Amino acid sequence: MPELNGLELLNKMKKLNGFLRTILKSAYEVQNDQIFLQYVKKGIIDKFLKKPISITALRKEANNQIYAYELSANFTE
Repeated sequence: MPELNGLELLNKMKKLNGFLRTILKSAYEVQNDQIFLQYVKKGIIDKFLKKPISITALRKEANNQIYAYELSANFTE
């Protein structure tokens, strides 16, 4: 993505749909990154997964985020 990095993309996606659930996967150390911390605080990043991650763990977290999305979408109806 020449114009956006991953964090910028997540921010734009959340602005389009506030119910959207986001998972950031990275091999980089981001826990001390100020932008990362700000995005977590604002709810732009819902979950962070450190690479490498097993497919089982990724599937489990994706299911958790789908469930959270369904709860939030149903709550507003």
